[in-house]
Amino acid sequence: MFRDAPLSVLVEHHRAALAYLEGRGLPFKPVSAASFTADFKGAVAAQRAHFLARPIRWAVVAIWRSATKLTPHVAPLDKQPTGQRQIAALVTGRRG
Repeated sequence: MFRDAPLSVLVEHHRAALAYLEGRGLPFKPVSAASFTADFKGAVAAQRAHFLARPIRWAVVAIWRSATKLTPHVAPLDKQPTGQRQIAALVTGRRG
């Protein structure tokens, strides 16, 4: 997240994040209009499953973020502590 950043800066950060993730063994597949609906539904279903596995924990996180107006995702990806844990979980297949 880069509040109030112009599009050119967002694209620059996006490309840097892609390179950063690919350098850690997380490749990307091309985006296509044909598969977008299925990909989006799959991502939302996975997010819902993770929430339902630990609903109290994630509800507390959501309440805390709403109350404090803080989010761990306001920085380049390589500077986000939460991002580092998520990347490690994706690479190892283990969730914290």
